[in-house]
Amino acid sequence: MLPQELLRAAEDEVDSDDESEDNDEDDDYYEDDDDSVPELDDVPELSPEMLKEEGNAHFKSKNYAGAIDAYGRAIELALSLGLEVPSYYLNRAAAYMNKLM
Repeated sequence: MLPQELLRAAEDEVDSDDESEDNDEDDDYYEDDDDSVPELDDVPELSPEMLKEEGNAHFKSKNYAGAIDAYGRAIELALSLGLEVPSYYLNRAAAYMNKLM
């Protein structure tokens, strides 16, 4: 879709949401007081170091595919945070080498 078409589709969706707000039957659906869903502050933030540790655990158990995935996610997350950690690349390379053996 072109950007103008996306904008029109979004505006149409907002307009249809405004029309559905008039329906009082749906209001009870959103007033659920269930506390089983954690608040955003209660969820631990994922860090590149946590992903590296996950990769290390996979590596130690010889699950090299899992290690490669975890180290790759650590690299991506670190880069998104403006960090470049060479050991993540080295760990992933070691996992690739062990996988080939």
